[in-house]
Amino acid sequence: MNKPLLPISEVSKKYNIKVHTLKFYEQAGLIKSARDRSNYRVYDETALRTLEQVLLFRKMGVSLKSIKMIFATNNQNEILNIIAGHKIQLKNEISALSNISEHISAFLTQIENNTMEVEKILERCVPERIHEIPLARMRETPSNEGKQDIGRTDLLRVAPDADGGEVLSISSNNKYAVTEREYTVPFMVRVLAKTNDRSICLYFGGYRAEFDWQQPGRVRLTFHDHVYRCDLAVLADRPAPREDYISIKWVLEKDKTIIYLDEIMVFALFYANNYDYGLSAQIGVGADYNNTVTVRAIHVIRDNTDADTEVVPLSAIRWRQSEHYMQKGELVFYSLFDRAAAGTGRKFSLPLKIDLTAKTDDTNLRLYFHSGHVLLNWEMNKMLLHVEDVYNGQLYTANAAGYITPDEYHAISWILHSDFTALIIDGAIRFYSEDSPYIDYIKKHPLADEVRISSAFGSTVTISQLVVTELQSGLL
Repeated sequence: MNKPLLPISEVSKKYNIKVHTLKFYEQAGLIKSARDRSNYRVYDETALRTLEQVLLFRKMGVSLKSIKMIFATNNQNEILNIIAGHKIQLKNEISALSNISEHISAFLTQIENNTMEVEKILERCVPERIHEIPLARMRETPSNEGKQDIGRTDLLRVAPDADGGEVLSISSNNKYAVTEREYTVPFMVRVLAKTNDRSICLYFGGYRAEFDWQQPGRVRLTFHDHVYRCDLAVLADRPAPREDYISIKWVLEKDKTIIYLDEIMVFALFYANNYDYGLSAQIGVGADYNNTVTVRAIHVIRDNTDADTEVVPLSAIRWRQSEHYMQKGELVFYSLFDRAAAGTGRKFSLPLKIDLTAKTDDTNLRLYFHSGHVLLNWEMNKMLLHVEDVYNGQLYTANAAGYITPDEYHAISWILHSDFTALIIDGAIRFYSEDSPYIDYIKKHPLADEVRISSAFGSTVTISQLVVTELQSGLL
């Protein structure tokens, strides 16, 4: 007696395979189904026996192409040759997996050994005094890099205007100039400016405001990593921006920031935690997309009264070479080239252990002490680590040891011990030497300086924590 035909749903449950897999096998010509009165797929005993063979071959790792070749021939030798070829392939895969397993074991052993070595290094660092550095008190100081000319001064110039005054012309692609001095929230800045096409940009601390962004009337404000955008028809319909100046008034108070364009309020952001109260930074103005912005006036107003108004001299505006400010309890440092760093302000004596939690948005996270430094994500080769001796600046390099992932915080320890130098990043040793020249020097002479941190060549470094530990020297 013939067994009843099984519908596709029951076959799926019986063999623990998905319905679409059964349909795929059928489309590949491996199994056949019939149709019941409702036009649903059903399978007879022969189809089920064929399916069991397909599943067996698939469990063995035989490809669908090889299974079709087996089903298409009655020649036993051909079938044996196909199975034998698959057996060889399996042996090769097993060998490859064995090699991978060996590499994984070696890697795990390396991690365990590295962990042990790190622990041994840290055990030798006996603290004498620990200093957690207040980031808000760090100040900009010269780095010990060579000085470089800013150049391209033709893109930033002051010229007389038709009314006998002066105008500042800025031509740039995502670069801006800043005031000579810093200003502290609360205050209001009023800028009279125009653009030949689009993108008048204003900056303050973590803010970036763009007017006529991409098209007339479009405004974008970047506010502590949040982006706000609006399209203003009333501004889009005004005369061509290349001919008329626009008045920008930007209010920064302890609980809100408000932006007016031609006396029309376009942004009003409120925050309850007095986030920016006391923030000090330079005011910046710039262009983007290789456009030219012309500035006719910059006024800074305190206490919202015109009586306390400072007229910013346009001739004092310079390219932003470096800038630092506090944001969300962290120190943000930017440097256009490599002429400045954020320094602790006080000096520490070797031997030292410097622990830094920081990130870079792209390249050049630099840590300085006296005549030496550690350089991560070097702009010429991000993988190449630079370590300079703190006594005489002798350079040591290490391939594939200088890279850290951008926009992620990293735990960095630079150990200047009386017996060795070590660099440990995220628990892994990147550099170790017992031949650094400073080691012999400090046996007879004291060596003290401040700790400095910087970015370079347009990168931004964010510092979350800095701890300087003066170590017991172990010298007799």
